[in-house]
Amino acid sequence: MSLTPGTRLGPYEVVALLGEGGMGQVYRATDTKLKREVAIKVLPAALVSDPDRLARFQREAEVLAALNHPNIAQVFGLERSGESPAIVMEFVEGDDLTHRITQGAMPVEDALPIARQIAEALEAAHDQGIIHRDLKPANIKVRADGTVKVLDFGLAKAADPSAGSSSNLANSPTMTSPAMTGMGVILGTAAYMSPEQAKGRAVDRRADVWAFGVVLFEMLTGTRAFQGEDVSDLLVAVLSKDVDLGALPPTTPRRIVTLIQRCLVRDPKNRLRDIGEARLALSDGAAAVEAAAIPGDAVPSGVRWPLVAALTVAALGVGLTLGAGMLGGSPAATEAGVARFGLDLEAGLHLGGAPLSQQTQARPRFTSFALSPDGRHVVYAGHDGTVSRLYHRALDQDRGVPLPGTEGALLPVFSPDSREVLFFSEPGVKRVAIAGGPARSIAVSGMMANGGFRGAAVMWTDDDYIVGVDQAGIVRFPAGGGTLETLLAAEPGEYLAFPEVLPGGRAVLFNVESGSIPSRWDIVVQSVESKDRRVVVSGGSDPRYVDSGHVLFMRAGALLAVPFDVATLQVAGDAVVVVDNVMHAERGGNSNYRTGLGHFAVSRTGVLAYLPGGLMDVPETTLLRVSRQGAAEPLPIPAARILRPAISPDGNRLAWSQGSDGEQGIWIFDVLRGVSRPITGSGDFYRPVWSPDGKRLVVAAHRDDAPVSMALLDVDGNTAPEFFGPDERFSLGPADWSVKDVLVFLDKDIWTMPMDGTRRPTRFLEAREDAYFINPRFSPDGRFLSYGSNESGAFEIYVRPFPEGAPITRVSVNGGTSSAWSSDGRELFYREYRGGVTPNTRMMAVPIS
Repeated sequence: MSLTPGTRLGPYEVVALLGEGGMGQVYRATDTKLKREVAIKVLPAALVSDPDRLARFQREAEVLAALNHPNIAQVFGLERSGESPAIVMEFVEGDDLTHRITQGAMPVEDALPIARQIAEALEAAHDQGIIHRDLKPANIKVRADGTVKVLDFGLAKAADPSAGSSSNLANSPTMTSPAMTGMGVILGTAAYMSPEQAKGRAVDRRADVWAFGVVLFEMLTGTRAFQGEDVSDLLVAVLSKDVDLGALPPTTPRRIVTLIQRCLVRDPKNRLRDIGEARLALSDGAAAVEAAAIPGDAVPSGVRWPLVAALTVAALGVGLTLGAGMLGGSPAATEAGVARFGLDLEAGLHLGGAPLSQQTQARPRFTSFALSPDGRHVVYAGHDGTVSRLYHRALDQDRGVPLPGTEGALLPVFSPDSREVLFFSEPGVKRVAIAGGPARSIAVSGMMANGGFRGAAVMWTDDDYIVGVDQAGIVRFPAGGGTLETLLAAEPGEYLAFPEVLPGGRAVLFNVESGSIPSRWDIVVQSVESKDRRVVVSGGSDPRYVDSGHVLFMRAGALLAVPFDVATLQVAGDAVVVVDNVMHAERGGNSNYRTGLGHFAVSRTGVLAYLPGGLMDVPETTLLRVSRQGAAEPLPIPAARILRPAISPDGNRLAWSQGSDGEQGIWIFDVLRGVSRPITGSGDFYRPVWSPDGKRLVVAAHRDDAPVSMALLDVDGNTAPEFFGPDERFSLGPADWSVKDVLVFLDKDIWTMPMDGTRRPTRFLEAREDAYFINPRFSPDGRFLSYGSNESGAFEIYVRPFPEGAPITRVSVNGGTSSAWSSDGRELFYREYRGGVTPNTRMMAVPIS
């Protein structure tokens, strides 16, 4: 339906037609109320004839209207033009990117700031669960002041006829066949489609990552990445032809070439997983680091990094990259050149101790391999589909050999002479010779009975100690067995990880994470004798000292090196990137990725081993409603980084936190209406807990660098958030809110706090030094409290009367976590959990009388 100048749609008066395309006609209009220019897109009439698609579009527009980012053209609302829906958007002056590209290749210094703003827009949308699905130069405008505005987020998805009845708005395909011409257009331009889109498969945000790579390539070269005379030719090119990276200008930074290459990997499992990684690669900080590095394969004076490449693990979509070369060592060895070669994992094995179907995360959670100090051997955890064990492989051999007695092994570490490996398993600590022979147990007194050290890495020192981290701080025990002792104690509220005893043993390098800043790691060095501590690197994780006089560490999926003087315990220069795209669990916080682990190892002879893959994202999850018989029904909520779902007392609403650690928000899903919406703006809000009347939520709230606060949120948005705190004891957030108006939360101990008066915390239960509590939950009548505790050596579920605190009833008999009461209080549910690499997890129900 065409509109003429002067036509009114609500308060908007049409001025002129701006353009016409497959998604409808676009008009310039004036908002007569607010006296501003707007753009009105009148959508095709075909939407009106399909009630499901019309309702879908309405819901999608509601979500899009919530996007508020300087690089996204904002949606103001919906109007109607006759029977056709019309979407009112921000009017953006300036040319679209197509106009800029038709003039030829853009200078690198002009293209990269534009690309960074595009990445920032996509990242903001992805964090809200919104996928663009039709990113192309025509949907990107550049204003005269250089500001980029990305248009039409989610509209292709909202109008997709193939998804009209889908319950998952994030996974509908853009097209069902190359010939589909519904509404006279193929949804998604073929030249920018990801391979999975071209095949008509479900897509996620990695389709936007592909399109971003195509657009960036086109900006820098002035030519299409994929070309063809018609749609069929284009799709063949997308599905089968490699992009000519040699067409990029010689001045293109190496990190940008790598970025484009990673964006344009056809298998989405191996593609750049998060557009946030692209934003980091395009940042000024990344440019400064690259400028400080010596071009090509050269590295800082005194350091050579010959690498061995790619032990591929197809099931995980990642590879173990083994590297051989000098990180310092003998003078003759420092003249060696860079060497790269590949090693294949044995057929049927899965790296990380379990097949993908049995892992809670898509990437190894713990250190899954170790490199011998002499650089000649690697030991890795592998699962053959039946059992997990350690495998030993000499680098000059073509296959690995299973080591007997290593079933269920975690955290392998080589002895200083490269002859033995020590590891942790369910029964305790063991060591085994790589030349053969049985594994033997090591008796260690004072260690928690249910499983070794906290954290993800350990060290075997030259004086024959095993060094790691537990709740006390940095601890150690003799490698031959003995008593666990504290080397450096942790301060209250600190989380320590990755200890590295420096040569001479007088100081330790390690990571520290304050409880008040849960997403920030710092690398520090501390004297064993004086206990003096200083920061070595801010915002880095997993430090390793190498004999060349450098500290290796991880940051944002890259391995860096900084010169370090062991005598003065001081940094002696600037950090440079050694290897990009190293698998890295960067953030701290409340997930299995807390450790900050970098999947790499280095030998004294200069061999470097690592798993490619970059930053390990908190995986996107889908919420399910599951019956007692096990029948699962997905809720109509887009897949996202969803954490801690909580059901309202009346069962009609669901709350959860969504986003990355440090940037989480609270969302609400209305079960009856089938609509979800965010209820918090910018900031970090997590761990929602419902009030007994279902009108409010109490959440953890992190602001600036202060300790964590708690905040009361009005679910309907009638009042502003009410903060109380900050308080170091709030660091883990609230756990439950009883009908008696008492809040329960925990740090290491269980605390309660009245919500109708002073809000003064009171310690309810104090944990033993070698134990701690998890998941406290009130019974529906508020008379009992269930919780998990490992005071028996393994986590079990207990119930106590409240507020008296005694007697105690142990509920679980075979391990348990995550208790929850039935709404009538007649049953207590919990997860039976035995731990280990392949944990036995079942949902259990216990009758209450």
